[in-house]
Amino acid sequence: MLESEPYVHVIALDFSKAFDVVRHSTLFSKLASLPIPDHIFGWLLDFFQNRSHRTKFNSSLSQSLEINSSVVQGSALGPVMFIINSSDLMSVVPGNVFVKYADDVYLLVPASNTPRIAEELAGIDHWCLTNNQKLNVSKSAELIMRRKGCRAPIDPPPTPGIGRVTSLLMLGVVIESNFSFSAHLSRTISCASQSLYALKVLKNSGLPQLALSRVCSATLVSRLSYASPCWWGPIGVEDRQRLQGVLNRAHRWGVSWPSTLNITDICTRADKSLFKNVVSNSAHILHRLLPPPVTHAHNLRQRTHNRSLPVRDTFTKLNFIRRMLFNSGD
Repeated sequence: MLESEPYVHVIALDFSKAFDVVRHSTLFSKLASLPIPDHIFGWLLDFFQNRSHRTKFNSSLSQSLEINSSVVQGSALGPVMFIINSSDLMSVVPGNVFVKYADDVYLLVPASNTPRIAEELAGIDHWCLTNNQKLNVSKSAELIMRRKGCRAPIDPPPTPGIGRVTSLLMLGVVIESNFSFSAHLSRTISCASQSLYALKVLKNSGLPQLALSRVCSATLVSRLSYASPCWWGPIGVEDRQRLQGVLNRAHRWGVSWPSTLNITDICTRADKSLFKNVVSNSAHILHRLLPPPVTHAHNLRQRTHNRSLPVRDTFTKLNFIRRMLFNSGD
């Protein structure tokens, strides 16, 4: 959107008790329209039916009441059922886009549609009324995204009832209005320091070195490199040194083994692994972002993909797909 618009509204929508209030009748009417085998539909119906609830206080026990809503938050089926239930939440204004992952829902509105945000929110309210959901506007937030270094002369007017912020926590990654990830790295390093302290306690408690290294990999390293394909490209040398500093400290404290871990190697492997999956799997969510394949009659340097290389510019060169297209042969 920012290739043609001066700014984009990113509105993070919060639904009150989203999983708990999914109405079974509404959910199964949507499931019935999907091309799933009858025995799978019957199994799902059996899983959600005949659930009840009783409350015990001291020696008193309430009567049993049937549960006719909730997709059992914490179950394996919960997120999938919520995704199906919210599949008909679509934009009413052309050009606006919903991005959804379970109950994390974001509305993207380009600058040209700013005057019609109220119309879009009215459509969301109508969907909530039909689907037994409630939009919690006090916990919803709006972020204005711009190209890094670009400043619009006047900020768009605030969306009534929704607070405006300078950064958003989206699926565990802090994204700032100018695509900077400094706040995310500060948060990541702070959380990693807590993990590092816990590892030191485990070491002092006598946990064997091999087990300690495995815990370090599963906690500290995973936390530092979480979603790295999203932010590894745009961050600078100083930020990469801050991340490496945490791993160096882990080595000095003797909680990583056998040698110092390298954050560049870790994130580069994550980049290549994700890109390989994107290229080889046409059903991957990112596959549609790839440029079309290209064939050459002449012999060129071998690459790991057969995609055409797009025109490189300063705005998109650090985008994951763009930078992997150019760097995958390294």
